Amino acid sequence: MLLLHANISIEQISQIRQESKTDHEFSVFWVPRRTLVSDRILEENGVLGEVTIGECPLFLIPLEPDLLSLELEDAFSDLYLVGA
Repeated sequence: MLLLHANISIEQISQIRQESKTDHEFSVFWVPRRTLVSDRILEENGVLGEVTIGECPLFLIPLEPDLLSLELEDAFSDLYLVGA
């Protein structure tokens, strides 16, 4: 899936770069992290130096508004024992 989305984005960047008369600024945000494979895909297609690369570390996406995350060490005790 990553490869498919990367190829579509690379094709769009290449097409805009060739057809447009104005300069564009491109950004690529990898979720949840940037990898060597993602950099290699951009490099092999010649767009690595033309895009700003960022990361969006979404490791947990709550699907419900009342979801309790056990990643917080004190979440259980704060909610059920202390009543905070």
